[in-house]
Amino acid sequence: MKVIAFHVLHDANICICVNGEVRVVLELENFKREYKQTDSVRLQFSKGNNSVNQAAFQTMAMYKTQLLSQVIYKSEMLLGLLIVNRLVLSLAVLIIHESKLDVLNHALYILGLFQVRYFCSAPKNAQFREQWEKAIDEVTKYTGIHHFDVAVTSWVMPSKRLILQELVECDKWIAVDHHLCHATLGFYDSPFQNALILSYDGGGNDGTFNIYSGTRKDYKIQLIKKIGLNLGTPYRQLATCMPEVTGKTFSNDEPTNYMRFAPLALSGKVMGYAALGKVRKEWHQELSDYYKWFVTPLQAIFSLGDQLNLNLEPNALDNENARDLAASSQKVFEELLCAEVNKCLCTLRETGQDIDGIVLTGGCALNVNANYEVAKDFGYPVHVPSAPNDCGISIGAAWQVTPPIQHFPTQYCGLPLHGLDSLTKLAQERNARVVTITELAEIIANGAIIGIARGRQEFGPRALGHRSIVCYPNKQELKDKINRLKSRQWFRPLCPSVTVECARDIFEVCSSSEGAVVKSCISSNGSKGWIPASPYMSFAVPLTAEAKEMFPAISHFDGTARLQTVSNEDEPWYHSLLVAIGQKTNGKEILLNTSFNVKGKPILNNVNTALEILDNNQSDTLDYVLIEDYLFQKSL
Repeated sequence: MKVIAFHVLHDANICICVNGEVRVVLELENFKREYKQTDSVRLQFSKGNNSVNQAAFQTMAMYKTQLLSQVIYKSEMLLGLLIVNRLVLSLAVLIIHESKLDVLNHALYILGLFQVRYFCSAPKNAQFREQWEKAIDEVTKYTGIHHFDVAVTSWVMPSKRLILQELVECDKWIAVDHHLCHATLGFYDSPFQNALILSYDGGGNDGTFNIYSGTRKDYKIQLIKKIGLNLGTPYRQLATCMPEVTGKTFSNDEPTNYMRFAPLALSGKVMGYAALGKVRKEWHQELSDYYKWFVTPLQAIFSLGDQLNLNLEPNALDNENARDLAASSQKVFEELLCAEVNKCLCTLRETGQDIDGIVLTGGCALNVNANYEVAKDFGYPVHVPSAPNDCGISIGAAWQVTPPIQHFPTQYCGLPLHGLDSLTKLAQERNARVVTITELAEIIANGAIIGIARGRQEFGPRALGHRSIVCYPNKQELKDKINRLKSRQWFRPLCPSVTVECARDIFEVCSSSEGAVVKSCISSNGSKGWIPASPYMSFAVPLTAEAKEMFPAISHFDGTARLQTVSNEDEPWYHSLLVAIGQKTNGKEILLNTSFNVKGKPILNNVNTALEILDNNQSDTLDYVLIEDYLFQKSL
């Protein structure tokens, strides 16, 4: 069975699956910034005006209903489309054939423009129809497929669905749920046979926090219960009052006051920021109630500010209170999550159900500190997929139709670099040379910072060695240089890649448990200690005292690091590079690894973009760029 699945929202994405095997994933936000124009169709959308936003928030505050909170506060119109075709054998060939990718991507870029953000000035039905008619026409002409067996929508407005039904020829329409997509991806991406699955985020059509059980034997994922707890929205909402996090200053002229939309990017920033503060026990109960009873920003923030005697208007907190509030909020977030995990495990034990692991998914599963607490506290291995946020919705939707027969790795199923056809010519013009892994390791060991762009793009928000900036992390100044290159806030952590063989020498181990299994925990013969396997940078694990001293560039303020564990099975080339680094240095197979992009831009996927970053970095912080196996220097 051939499946093409779309998720059109923030983190918009599309994937192609053949009998459950993921052939390619495209993240629309990355693609549309790489390709700012199209030759055949140009579609536009409007952000509207602030008065519409404010009116929407006022309505939300007035009624204080959970539905309005989820729809208006999220400030997005969600439209997901999944198309299944069983008949056309050429589909997979067309998708994976390198020369055809640009054509299909060209059409998919159009699909990526249909996000209507900030819940304002949505296109009229006539405009919506025109846009989708052109986009679907582009895709069907390219593939030669004009009739589909099944089309699936997820959380789509009825009027829009009617339009799509008129535009797409298919035998059957069905619907899939948001959190079930998260759970499906998380479970089938894991090594587990029977798992407890927790999917939680800022909200979907089916709630904010859902619990599932997954059984691989009969390909069954079953909803256990829905919890009326929203951890995602209130977590990032608090960040809006912290000037160091937002990068803004307080102003009495702020028009929206409490009724502001908290950008999704604030969650990751405030997670790193929390390490600067101390947990204030006297705030614990108020913060716990804030999370448990959160409905709207107006109601929740106003109430919490009064109870804590803090001004929680946008950007109003002083730095000390902001840091402590971030730390205290993170602590409560972790406690509430662990409490729900504990309840579920107790229920499973009472009913005699056995599991061999826990899956955390949904946007909140990007909270690497909370993930580690679950892994450490409960004695079960924990798995987090490479794209637990909405980037993974399309694969989860596709796998609901055709689940993979066996475990299928997804972390490198993005597109190859665009512009590879000009690589040889560029290498000749710029005197680039092919380097071996040993030569590259020598250059890095001598202190160079190198951008890597090779192989297929990573799937999900983390760079895992295919679109990465790397260096040997033995000097703090290297972190400072990379932060300048990327214009990153000084408090945000930079993370290490480390071989599975070397991980236990660098990170503190947890005590042994019967639940630990080799594929999800890294242990060694004769030792009872283990650390969670983290191929997707999913856990913030404490460094050893020695490692903190040796590698200051990746040691965060709380002594942890969000590690990527790399095995030869995960990525042979990157694993070999890490091994070579160990041979050239002090035996520690480790690199600092951050995404290859600059401020305001997505992780790159274009040869020319990689070279532009190299040539345009004025402070000469980026020394080289490796494209496939060609090593480029800055153009003179």
